[in-house]
Amino acid sequence: MRVLENMKRRNLAPNVFTYNAILKMLCYKEKVYEAYQLLDEMIDGGAKPDTWSYNTILALHCKLREVNKARKLLARMERDSCLPDRHTYNMLLKTLIGLGRFDQMLEVWESMEARGFHPSASSYAVMVHGLCRKKGKIGEACQFFEMMVDKGIPPYLSTCELLRGELRRLGLGDRIEGLVDKMRRSTSCTIQELSSAMDGSQRIEN
Repeated sequence: MRVLENMKRRNLAPNVFTYNAILKMLCYKEKVYEAYQLLDEMIDGGAKPDTWSYNTILALHCKLREVNKARKLLARMERDSCLPDRHTYNMLLKTLIGLGRFDQMLEVWESMEARGFHPSASSYAVMVHGLCRKKGKIGEACQFFEMMVDKGIPPYLSTCELLRGELRRLGLGDRIEGLVDKMRRSTSCTIQELSSAMDGSQRIEN
């Protein structure tokens, strides 16, 4: 904050990059209240916060498992006409899955698509990896994997291997075969190639 005071004394207007650096420092020290004060100051001073500004505070809420505050911040981004990005959604989804807030997880996923944000392989990986590690959620993990394949989005190799390993552990070989068949019928050559990793017949290099 001393940097801002010095700049103001010299009649220098801090830009978004200066503010973001201070936001990062405040959030590192877990000073949430001061971070929001600075966010308001940015807007009042004409230095419009960017996605990075909001994501910095969101990361702290997620670290502290403050999901309600994180979702309120997501809503504020929309009010402030700042578009969330892949990192915004992935952080929040990962936190919600980790805390077992599956209803809220689906709400965020659906709102993401409603806003016209198209999930990438990383977003699907957050869902599949997170759900695989939650007891009784393997079916949902498979559903998100199938959604990805249906949309022609090649999954990460690690996603294929994790899902296959979990299905094998649970004795769900038939489900593996179904996923392999779906991948082989995909119009994406990459997804077809990754089917070998899913059925375990071949190790695919990243």
